[in-house]
Formats: sequence, structure tokens, C-alpha cells
Amino acid sequence: MEKGSSANFWGVGPLYVVTIILMTIISITLSATGIIPVITFANFQWIFILIGILCFIIGITLWLKAVIIDRLDAHIIKNELVTTGCLCIRKKSSV
Repeated sequence: MEKGSSANFWGVGPLYVVTIILMTIISITLSATGIIPVITFANFQWIFILIGILCFIIGITLWLKAVIIDRLDAHIIKNELVTTGCLCIRKKSSV
């Protein structure tokens, strides 16, 4: 990165979201047409629904913590690295 330049405010988020949405639409279409077989686990249906709801709640909670509480956008505009809150969780390097 050049001196004085800052990170893109949006980052890779929009590209990631568009890619995931396209992959989801393609997968649903292929499943609905029978090209990809649909595998179901009837006995575990409620467990999978519960896991999905928990993942959704955790994702929304992390997003709210980063954007609303930690004010991530303000730090990005100031070109500051955020190392507190939910953003301090990172993989420790063995190097």
C-alpha cells in the first residue's frame, strides 16, 4: 500500500456477498432441477434448524458489535488498525 493511501472502506465485502448470492442461486437452481441430488436428514431437521438460527444470531451479533459498538467505520476512515472488541480475535502466528 502506498504511503498516505487508506484501505478501501468497503473492502472485499461486496464482492464476497455477490459471489455467495450467485453461488446460492446456482445451487438452488441445480437442486430444484435435480442435477444436484438433495440429501435430507429427517431425524436431524430440528437440530440443523437450531444450528442455522444460532449461526445467524452470532453473525448479526458480531456485525453489530463491530459496526455499532466498536465503530469500525470510523477507524477505517482514520486508517487505524482495530485490535479491540470482537476484532481482536485472530490467529496467532507461530513465526
